[in-house]
Amino acid sequence: MSASTILVGVDGSAESDHALDWAAAYAKRTGAALHVVSSYTLPGFFLPLDEEGRRIVPDDVRVRTHVERTVAQAAERAARAGVEATTEVATGDPTGVLVERSGDHALAVVGARGHGGFAERLLGTVSATLPAYARCPTVVVPFREGHGGAPEAVSDARPGDGPTADTVRRFGRVVVGVDGSPGSDAAMAEGAAQARALAAELLVVHALAADRWTHLPWTPVPPDREALLAAAGDELASRVAPVRASAPELSITARAMDGGAPRALAELSESADLVVVGSRGRGGFRGLLLGSTSQAVLRSAHCPVLVVGTSTD
Repeated sequence: MSASTILVGVDGSAESDHALDWAAAYAKRTGAALHVVSSYTLPGFFLPLDEEGRRIVPDDVRVRTHVERTVAQAAERAARAGVEATTEVATGDPTGVLVERSGDHALAVVGARGHGGFAERLLGTVSATLPAYARCPTVVVPFREGHGGAPEAVSDARPGDGPTADTVRRFGRVVVGVDGSPGSDAAMAEGAAQARALAAELLVVHALAADRWTHLPWTPVPPDREALLAAAGDELASRVAPVRASAPELSITARAMDGGAPRALAELSESADLVVVGSRGRGGFRGLLLGSTSQAVLRSAHCPVLVVGTSTD
């Protein structure tokens, strides 16, 4: 599979359709193609009984036919948006299937339900775990009901309209959250690439709760809050400098903010086309592939979130 192809996990739900629409619009804008995948497994225990007390054995053909219909409808949906899509029906755990195939793609896209917990179907588990293990950057597209049931990201489209290239660029801004860790450097590089792809400005944010540092009981002289923010701003500027030099055509703003990173990024996501974060930031446990900030942003963001993972196996 071509590295310029976008992998999209679908299950036929509204969340899945919305993520597919975003992926199709992104592909149309960037000239990429889509590879749509859905998978299934047959239960091996706790099967219901029929009227004669016999276990009901699932019909593999019937289940597979349903999944094939799901991916075919997804391909038709992408075609209406003017995007080429190949399809695949796989057997196995959805997350495992997508992780396995992610190494051959430029991007993986799945959907999730925002403000109210992840969707409880296929996308619930996948959107929570795929960003940690994928071998390519993963975009999780939130879905919220509103405006007559239309997803927020395309609510300004006329009824019957398919996704357009402008679906992924409404505000002209890509936001990147950094904390000085190697993972955030990777996120910043990916954010710059996405800003170029979307012809958008790049906002690089380092959010820190300065008030926590000013009330440390063992500090004889509490640090000055403004001085802390100024120092963070200077450090951020030095880390952004190489990106400015490598992409002089980009409009880049670096901002040190007072407050927790999840809340700051969630607020900024209301006026952004994409939020980019690393999978694990400074202070994360080695075995914890998806850090607390990334998890919180995935749960609360108003726009799609791109997670730059660390898995390369």
